[in-house]
Amino acid sequence: MAHPSDSADQRQAERATLQALETLWGVSFITGTKLPVSVGVAPDGVDLERKLVVEVYARVGPLKPAQAHKVRADLFKLAYLRKLLGPEWRVVFCFVDHAAAAFLMGKSWAVHAAQAFGVEVVVQELPAPVRERVVAAQARQRMTNAPLG
Repeated sequence: MAHPSDSADQRQAERATLQALETLWGVSFITGTKLPVSVGVAPDGVDLERKLVVEVYARVGPLKPAQAHKVRADLFKLAYLRKLLGPEWRVVFCFVDHAAAAFLMGKSWAVHAAQAFGVEVVVQELPAPVRERVVAAQARQRMTNAPLG
């Protein structure tokens, strides 16, 4: 049995999201694809032929403060990649839920930063069974991370 904090369901949701984007956009994300620049980061999806980089954030529901920090860090990573790869590359931050994406689709400075750095923000909703597994995993993880006492 998996540990309650295991993120396998989120990783499965990321894979399902990348597959949906492949179909929607006619692209092909090959596992282990290396970027044409060596930067020490590995985005979730890369299509070298179509010059596309995608980072998937598999969270259902509004972000908590620590999650917002993670999203800002991923945004910074994508902005850096966009700068190194050049303007002909499409750099996308993909959320699986509108409530989570609201953090980069509202009026915060992070929204303006994404726009200024050319990072596109999209939502690709999960199929219901995958979404349910992510929600259940989040509940397990919340219990695992609950304060003692």
